[in-house]
Amino acid sequence: MRITRANGKAVEYSCLYFHYAKSVPAYAYAYNIYNDDDEWCGCILFGLGANNRMAGNLDCITGTCLELQRVALNGKQGHNATSKAVAMAMREVKKDAVYLKCLFSYADTKQKHLGIIYQATNWIYVGESESSEYEELSTGKRVHGRTVSQIKERMGFKYTSLELGYKSVKAMNKHTYIYPFDKKIRRMILERQKAYPKRKNDG
Repeated sequence: MRITRANGKAVEYSCLYFHYAKSVPAYAYAYNIYNDDDEWCGCILFGLGANNRMAGNLDCITGTCLELQRVALNGKQGHNATSKAVAMAMREVKKDAVYLKCLFSYADTKQKHLGIIYQATNWIYVGESESSEYEELSTGKRVHGRTVSQIKERMGFKYTSLELGYKSVKAMNKHTYIYPFDKKIRRMILERQKAYPKRKNDG
């Protein structure tokens, strides 16, 4: 297995065809993953993320705390290989983002995801986090609360969400995982650590 930096075309294809969200987030670092037969399997993306409070909550400044936004792989490589690919991408982004102190990511409870990949790569689980979502009135499409906030900001905060065509909807919580590279942050996160979530039939 090997890893290289990915271009926009590879990112777009992998996100639209290999990831359930079917969307391309605003990312900072993206990596191609190739299997042992040197076949391209998709991309793994890191960026500032939708939760702009996370860095502050971890005593980090902007840019030193990144979200693992997408593991957009074709699924042919199996769970163990996917975990290996994530571990490789984590090492690579730490080299490229020289001031990086920690990573965070979410497992979508709406999709019944538990974050097994994060558990396999020794991330620290800190429980479920609330998320805000809005529904676009004209299409019924759901968007993250930050998207609506950015639209409001561009419009000079002159309009309400409804006036902009969005209504607030109840969103399911997400399992939150953090991987600290910084020793101080690691000690802080370990104080908040909780047991990994498991399926009921996992004992």
